[in-house]
Amino acid sequence: RLVKVRRSTMWIRQLEVKVVDVAHLPKMDSGMFGKCDPYVMVTYGEKKHKTETKKNTLNATFNEIFTFDIDEAKLSETDLNVEIFDWDRFGKNEFIGSFLVKGIEMERLLQANISTWMPLKSEIKFEGKTRTGKDGSPTSVNPAHVCKGHFPDR
Repeated sequence: RLVKVRRSTMWIRQLEVKVVDVAHLPKMDSGMFGKCDPYVMVTYGEKKHKTETKKNTLNATFNEIFTFDIDEAKLSETDLNVEIFDWDRFGKNEFIGSFLVKGIEMERLLQANISTWMPLKSEIKFEGKTRTGKDGSPTSVNPAHVCKGHFPDR
């Protein structure tokens, strides 16, 4: 799945991340037909956003957009982190996996003069290995579209 980047029409410099969907989630809940109750946490700098939790599924569609302000001075140091969790009614929510776009890569993408969504790698990792779903396929996330804020020429 993909993470995509585009420039927005906002006057302030912002980053938009659209969490589209996740696919091939591993079975996390107990029971013969147990599935997963996934949600996605997106972090950029100190700010975090969480999607709605989708119940009892191994593939979930979110289509949620989150906005982050961009700090020009820390652009190359600010990573975009996308994490997937399984919500549990009792006990601690379980970490499924994540992917990270390093700040230097975010800087390259955000400095490009882009006006359409652009893909980014989004392979889900757990303890350094590719996470696979119940069906054996790699767990993937199409979270997101990342969108660069538009500002007037200086």
